[in-house]
Amino acid sequence: MCVIGDPDQAIYGFRGADVQYFHRFCEDFPGAKRILLKQNYRSTETILRASGQVIGVDDTGRGEKGIWSGIYGAKVLTVAELPTQRAEAEYIVKTIEQAVGGISHFSMDSRRIDRVQEKKERSFSDFAVLYRVKEQGKALDEAFARSGIPYQMVGIEKLQNRKGITELISYLKLGWSIACDLDVERVLNFPSRGIGPSTVHALKQWTKTTGHPLISALEHSAEISGLKRGPRSKLGLFSKDLSQLKETLNGKSVYEQIHHILDRFSIMDAMSGHEAFKEDLNAFLGLSRSFEDRADDFLAHLALEQAQDLYDPAAEKVSLMTMHAAKGLEFPVVFIAGCEDGVIPYRRKNSEKEDLLEERRLFYVALTRAQEKIYLTHVKRRQWFGQRTVQHISPFLEAVDKDLKQHKKPFSPKSDPKTRRTQLSLFQL
Repeated sequence: MCVIGDPDQAIYGFRGADVQYFHRFCEDFPGAKRILLKQNYRSTETILRASGQVIGVDDTGRGEKGIWSGIYGAKVLTVAELPTQRAEAEYIVKTIEQAVGGISHFSMDSRRIDRVQEKKERSFSDFAVLYRVKEQGKALDEAFARSGIPYQMVGIEKLQNRKGITELISYLKLGWSIACDLDVERVLNFPSRGIGPSTVHALKQWTKTTGHPLISALEHSAEISGLKRGPRSKLGLFSKDLSQLKETLNGKSVYEQIHHILDRFSIMDAMSGHEAFKEDLNAFLGLSRSFEDRADDFLAHLALEQAQDLYDPAAEKVSLMTMHAAKGLEFPVVFIAGCEDGVIPYRRKNSEKEDLLEERRLFYVALTRAQEKIYLTHVKRRQWFGQRTVQHISPFLEAVDKDLKQHKKPFSPKSDPKTRRTQLSLFQL
């Protein structure tokens, strides 16, 4: 038996994982041979040194592990203090625009970017912005949407839970005769076919009285009292459509079945006003191709879908994601937003020591996603779950030596007196 893992990257305690499994392994298997892999092939020596100092005071008590890479680059981690989360998001956007050389003439004319750029050429896919909780993603999403920078948000919501995709899955399950009442209810009036709440209520009452599923209520709609002639007729037509659907899907691949449902029920027209649906649908169709006609496997994959599954490494976009979603990935340049006490580490009510230890490991994972450069941002005031709070820099940064940190205050009076007035009016609100 061979077991591979890193106890310093054990970050899924909320799912029942326990870092002690690593520590007890040699006790449970006394004859086990322990081999430490010390060479890192990803990050610069600066990043390894800083991350080693962060994790060096964790629960293992082992200190730095002597990991090395022989890769050299930036000598410091940039630590930027901003007034608010809106300023933080704008700083991240501006820094990325500077690195890629700007995305429009406006970037240059408005002084969003400097004329002197990094020597190394960057593409949008070189950058990742990591944050601790989804609440932080709102300001970042807004800032990137305004900027015009192409980006992808990973781990915000499972594909199967997104508007339009959820209903498509329910149609597929109806065609495969494995739908539950919730699937039927989802598509009764999607797209809109004039079946209102009172009609749905009458159908549910019939199922409650008879003990039959909701799909049977459609088949027996002519017998259900309390239904008006118009809705009764529409239910009958819809029931026939679903019966035909089972026949037409037979023999088709999952990809072809999805296209058939889109056309048969005019779903593209119904979702024409939802821009996000087009991107979600492309991801959904792309995923379905690899399953051919294996419907059961396709549904199982959707049920087990993780945040990383929606990350597209080939997309020329900046990646925005939670620190948990970033595990296993790597990027040349990484921003870690919200490096403040209470955010990183994330402090819940009645938190225990074990929570802080896992938070430290999570920060370590975030740091070690970077190959070349790290930006750590923190704010003085944050709108946090509906409340305005005064923030203080994360205690985790105290573990990093001063010579490895370069502190900046981009929107301070000394940073740029010509632009400070407009910047503060925008971002100190």
